[in-house]
Amino acid sequence: MKASKKVFAVFAMTALVLAASSAKTAKNKVNKIERVNWQGAEVGREIPDWVEAVADGNVEKVKKQLKLDGYKIWVFSDRGTDLEFLRAWTDETELMRRIAGSVSTSIATAAEASAEYSSVTDEQKKSIKAITTALSNCTITGMDRKASFWVQTRQVRPGLKKAKTESDYIISYIYYSVWAVKEDLYEKQVDNAMKNSKTYADQDPVLRQILTAALAKSIGQTVPVSNEEEFTF
Repeated sequence: MKASKKVFAVFAMTALVLAASSAKTAKNKVNKIERVNWQGAEVGREIPDWVEAVADGNVEKVKKQLKLDGYKIWVFSDRGTDLEFLRAWTDETELMRRIAGSVSTSIATAAEASAEYSSVTDEQKKSIKAITTALSNCTITGMDRKASFWVQTRQVRPGLKKAKTESDYIISYIYYSVWAVKEDLYEKQVDNAMKNSKTYADQDPVLRQILTAALAKSIGQTVPVSNEEEFTF
């Protein structure tokens, strides 16, 4: 009898674990996002290839499609429920902060990836970090918005398997924006920003060489900035 009770208890516990696991899986299921409208759709315009490239994370294709050889580019994609607010947020409110942040990050990453970095002292590594972190306050001028596009999407609300009415959908927009500056102008401005740092002036030639090489490498890097998963108004 006791053995039977133990067997039953094990089965009951297993059933509870499986039920909890199934419930968690169902709860975490993300409903498909559908494109329902986009810029120019009313006149038969298709979604441009460069937008599809942004969505695929292929930033080199974006550069090629928009014929931006010789430019340092930044690619943005943000999601929100208010299109006009989203445009202003992406192209005005957050633009300079994000660009400065990407400059700092890309140069720091390139410096740390260099062959010489492993042979420098801990103090020199701290100096590199201080200089590249300070670049997050630099201002890049001479930029132009080279392209922008919006797509309207809908998604069945969490907890629902399918929509019965329009209110069962979450309607939102994805706004894509590409900004660019001539590579030589970008290099000159960032180089000046680094050289104006007292920390940079105090360093030896090896450290300066690492930072100069990191700057050159960052010119060809395009860091996509996306808030498509969480950005809502």
